[in-house]
Amino acid sequence: MSQDNDILACSRLQLHLDKPDFEEVWLHGYESAFSNEDESVNPYHLGTREYQQWQDGWWAGFYEEDPLFSLAGEVYPEVQSIAEAVIAEQTSPLKKRFQSILQIAAALLAGILLVEAVDLMT
Repeated sequence: MSQDNDILACSRLQLHLDKPDFEEVWLHGYESAFSNEDESVNPYHLGTREYQQWQDGWWAGFYEEDPLFSLAGEVYPEVQSIAEAVIAEQTSPLKKRFQSILQIAAALLAGILLVEAVDLMT
């Protein structure tokens, strides 16, 4: 069993080395633009997510925008809080279901009130 755990740990390490985080890729593109490297030096294959992330970082560096990530690889608090809010909104199916139930209940209540108002008028 120990040998299986060792293989799994080595596989995870190799995957991390072969596939860098998007933050690292973005920062590499950002730093490349500040180093006056040409956009064509993008080391990733055209059409991949890494290629696009590197491009986004490069253009942000080219236009001297504030970086999305610190050069130490940490996400700035403002960006992190926005990302957490988006993730929380997307990952709450119970909240979405509750909202749809409330909308249906409100529509039914409005219909009942409309019928009662018409009955009172006649």
